[in-house]
Amino acid sequence: EIKMKKFILLSYTISRMGGGQMYQYNKLKYMKKMGYDTYVLYAIPGKIVITDYENVSSQMCIEDINVFPGVLTHNQVNKVLKKIKVFVGEGDSETVIEACNKPTALWGELLAARFGCTCFNFIIDERIGSLDQSIVDFFKHKRKVHELRGIKKETYEMIFGNTPAVDDYEYCLSIPGNNVVQDCSTKLLEDIGFERFDYSIATIGNLNKDYVPTLISEVKKSAAQNNEKTYFYCMIGDSPNLDDMERIKASFSAISNITVKLLGSVYPIPEKLLYKFDLFISSAGSARVSGDRAIPTITIDARDFQSIGIYQYETNNTVFRDSEAVIPISEKMEYVFEHYDEIKSALYEKTKDDFDKLFELHLDYYLNHVHTGMYYDVMSMKLDKKKKVEKIIYQCLGKKMYDKIRTFVFSKM
Repeated sequence: EIKMKKFILLSYTISRMGGGQMYQYNKLKYMKKMGYDTYVLYAIPGKIVITDYENVSSQMCIEDINVFPGVLTHNQVNKVLKKIKVFVGEGDSETVIEACNKPTALWGELLAARFGCTCFNFIIDERIGSLDQSIVDFFKHKRKVHELRGIKKETYEMIFGNTPAVDDYEYCLSIPGNNVVQDCSTKLLEDIGFERFDYSIATIGNLNKDYVPTLISEVKKSAAQNNEKTYFYCMIGDSPNLDDMERIKASFSAISNITVKLLGSVYPIPEKLLYKFDLFISSAGSARVSGDRAIPTITIDARDFQSIGIYQYETNNTVFRDSEAVIPISEKMEYVFEHYDEIKSALYEKTKDDFDKLFELHLDYYLNHVHTGMYYDVMSMKLDKKKKVEKIIYQCLGKKMYDKIRTFVFSKM
């Protein structure tokens, strides 16, 4: 009997739809093709929109992997690790673990120590959130043993501040563009009558992203400034918090010249639907969905939430700006409307990424990595004040109450 190697992905979530979900699906599919038994452990439950996840991996939702291990007792941590071990079976030095954000990176380290394998941190978050010294020290260790990668150099800067990157430290690993679009028939929006509107605009992306409130106020501002024009605005994507959807709908109710449609998660996105829109305003991988098809697309900076520029025409950046001017989205929309034909004629369809070629670099990184056997002592990490409060709430009031308070209080801090 040939013993299969294992690939375990620790994810914030595979539910709903976004660039992260698409990347993780593609990665699991590739690793399975390369002969690995694939597993994905994810923290945030919800409707899994990419139903084909079932064919590329075994999945299990473990909500505690979105909690810092230090908030739990040693006994509770052992229970979680035991649960994972029952699910994935025995691991060994050839097992590969990949973790996508701060809490999963710590859980991955604990799991790797149990299996005697390596956990690679591949940070796919656009915003890293608050970092206390203990987590920075953990990431310094992961950098030292060459087990830390990310999609953008800016993520690295968010972790380490102005500390210059170590000379020989190659931080970025590319990920393929996404394959969320398919040439399929659709009845979506067939009753809208696009020709009724002067401008039809769309956004692709999860509605709980930090930039969404700014984006909405900028679209409303554009409509208010052009009140003799009619707008159709469609948002493709949803939020784990249903209140977000209601709030967004309500925020447009006072503007008479804009019709809003929230489509929720759509997978696959029918290609012919994209071409019905004049303009897209999106961020990260979602911006490339329309931009790579030569549809005018304004990209949004994940830090200041303003426009980076018109994709392909002014910039190739979709997540963070380099030297591009900070221009409000509403101003950039005006510019697009005024110079539409000129912009449209300058755009071109991009050739599709060779997924296997890019993921081969990931696999080379895993296989050629020198495994030091040095594991970070995660359970001895000092808790900052906020984490100490979290621990008291978790231990005294239980997980359900902790989750509620965390959603409404800690996430705002």
